[in-house]
Amino acid sequence: DVFRIGSEFLNYRKMVHILADHCGHAGEMQLILKDDGPREEVLVVVDRAPAPPETMRTALLSAYKELHDVVEIDRLLKLTVEAVEGERLARIAGSGKLRAVIDQRKPGSSP
Repeated sequence: DVFRIGSEFLNYRKMVHILADHCGHAGEMQLILKDDGPREEVLVVVDRAPAPPETMRTALLSAYKELHDVVEIDRLLKLTVEAVEGERLARIAGSGKLRAVIDQRKPGSSP
């Protein structure tokens, strides 16, 4: 559950725990990694959001130093949080298991 984006290695499970501890999130969460022009983007998609997306974004940035630094200081990464219904989350065909991290970046785009 560790992935590289921007100039950092980030941890999916750490982000899940931050949203649970700081926002009371108990639903599913999916990360979509994208290209966003000269930067990259992490789209955090949450099911059953207990707080507004901007509140959840703020919690992630305040509790995860490496994420904060790459988003707010280095400006190499865009962080967006979106609340959706659970059936909109991508799943593995056959098993129905949640795809926790989906990498939609073009090959070779990561630094």
